[in-house]
Amino acid sequence: MGNALSILAIWGVVSIIAGFKLRHATILVAVIVFLILIGFEFLSPYQKNRIESFANPNSDPLGTGYNVLQSQIAAGSGGIFGKGLGKGSQSQLNFLPEAESDFIFASFVEQLGFLGAALLLSLYIYLIYRILSFDYSIDTFSKLLVTGTCSFMAFQFFVNVGMNLGLLPVTGITLPLVSYGGSSLVSTLFLLGIVSSIKRYQMLN
Repeated sequence: MGNALSILAIWGVVSIIAGFKLRHATILVAVIVFLILIGFEFLSPYQKNRIESFANPNSDPLGTGYNVLQSQIAAGSGGIFGKGLGKGSQSQLNFLPEAESDFIFASFVEQLGFLGAALLLSLYIYLIYRILSFDYSIDTFSKLLVTGTCSFMAFQFFVNVGMNLGLLPVTGITLPLVSYGGSSLVSTLFLLGIVSSIKRYQMLN
């Protein structure tokens, strides 16, 4: 489901940039939300549990709500400056599940604090700014490809941080260039490589 949401986000942004009218997009979003509300009963039990635990994680603190509660504890305990690299109690003592992948942001904030999280956010914003600052006016396909790459990275960052802080339901979406995982890293570097090749091609021409 997490990958499907990522693809849907990319499609939505690229479609709007390509000329899809905002009025039509609004109607489509309304239809999708309506179908989601109807389709809740057709979700798998574990998917329902994730949504229910998002609404009230304290209802099952040792079961479905455990991950979110431990993530919030880890992120909150970091404070302003963090506990130091390798010194986070939640992540180092294995209270925080999947501390190297899905909940890497909570582990990061626990060890480096609010200032570390702000630095990480700044780096992501700078990376996306640098990508979008290229001149793609001469090539529509390049513009759409780069826009899709930025939406892919921004959506993953937003969802991963949101679920780490308990603001969004837990999904398997990783934090680009930070989470441990071969497929996530390879796909992100693959997209960044294509963007770099587009920039190089335009400079040569």
